[in-house]
Amino acid sequence: MRRPSRLLSATVAGLVVLGVATACSSAPVSGLLSDDADATRAAGLDRWGDAMNAALLDGDRGFGSSNGLDRGAAGTETPAGDWDLLVACNGVDGKRLLVSVGPGGRDEVLRTDVPCGLVTRVPVTVPRGGGLTVEVEPQSDASDAVRHGDVVSYWYVSIVHRGFEPEATVVVD
Repeated sequence: MRRPSRLLSATVAGLVVLGVATACSSAPVSGLLSDDADATRAAGLDRWGDAMNAALLDGDRGFGSSNGLDRGAAGTETPAGDWDLLVACNGVDGKRLLVSVGPGGRDEVLRTDVPCGLVTRVPVTVPRGGGLTVEVEPQSDASDAVRHGDVVSYWYVSIVHRGFEPEATVVVD
């Protein structure tokens, strides 16, 4: 797996720090969740997703993005070809990423841990027939609090054409 370019890392590092501070500043632990706490977590996820889309989405040529809270999965009908996944997360040391390709995501091609706090570029080739599924979960050695969702953690995955570089300037409210 290639390392993210310095421009990509520098651009997103500042954004991720700002996003972490903004999105997680008032989120309580899930053991004490109320309707207000759920709303706070959802609002934090909305801010996180908006910030990541502004920074990492290739709206003209990419194939979309997905984000979530703690763990989740997204399946798409991504066309055959060479793609990069731009993966970001916050709130924990890292996430486990599982990537499957083919119709219905039947062929697992990658299982790796990605660090949080920076953007990781993951190249993937989608075979003829298309289809891409990405699953994000806590790392296997994560603490019980992380695995059970007591620690707020947001994740984001963008599907972009191979070699896409996000713009260097991003404004976050």
